[in-house]
Amino acid sequence: MRLPDYVEGWVRGWVHSRLTPAPVEIEGGWAIETGTTRESRRYVLHTPTAEQVESIVESSQPPNACIKHAGGPSLESLFSTGWVTTDPAWFMLREITEAAAVPAPDGYYVRTVQASDTLLTTEIRTTAGELAARGQIGLGQVFVVPDQIVTEDSHRRRGLGSIVMNHLEQGALRAGRSRAVLGATSDGRALYTRLGWTTAAELTGYYHRPG
Repeated sequence: MRLPDYVEGWVRGWVHSRLTPAPVEIEGGWAIETGTTRESRRYVLHTPTAEQVESIVESSQPPNACIKHAGGPSLESLFSTGWVTTDPAWFMLREITEAAAVPAPDGYYVRTVQASDTLLTTEIRTTAGELAARGQIGLGQVFVVPDQIVTEDSHRRRGLGSIVMNHLEQGALRAGRSRAVLGATSDGRALYTRLGWTTAAELTGYYHRPG
């Protein structure tokens, strides 16, 4: 599988998950006007060159603009003062196959909702209604992108993250998608590896935080 294919799959599934405007193609990648206080704009580059990075860094960028690219931090020297690196992350891939739905442990229940044609959400709550874990999956035309998989601190070590992923993946399969890509943090990478995901490439990021 070519690197640009799954990077584009990640971009297009991610915008469905985050409900942002559609990505705009630029040389070597895409630009997304995310428009949030944490991240005003996002650039994603699949095969970054020094020229591409310099053209973005040297142009006028709003605070909290973000550049993410496949590969390690070999271009770090191109980022001027005011750009800070993110925590390490990785692109991970998986072919989804049919599997039985994993039930919630005693005292919990699972609820999966198709929020739209391009977004599924799964929640695990206690029988008293307290949110214990959640996640969502953006449905691109080719790839799906699990996103924002979170287990609340008081409910960790019960396998709830794995259950969320199981229900999201099977929901995506029912929607006719079997290819999946995600961006994993160090903590998430361990979970996804146990669930059969494979690491494809490093995912390096920088935020523009002037002053």
